[in-house]
Amino acid sequence: MSTGYGKRIRLVREHLGLGRAEFCNETGIPKQSLINYETERTKANAEVLGAIANKWPEYAAYLLTDKTFVIQKNPEHDQINN
Repeated sequence: MSTGYGKRIRLVREHLGLGRAEFCNETGIPKQSLINYETERTKANAEVLGAIANKWPEYAAYLLTDKTFVIQKNPEHDQINN
């Protein structure tokens, strides 16, 4: 069963043990916007998901796909090694 972006953001924040204010300070996401994402009043866009994934890259695949066991590839890296 797929989980919405807002719920995934909330689950990541809670798993990190962060309150909303601290999470916002770490990501630069305004607090009211975070509340709107987590309650799914507003859909998180790529910029928001990217801000979270840049800070905590171990959650990137989960945030974007709702999958936890993903082997990631980097096409830029693969081109260099070919």
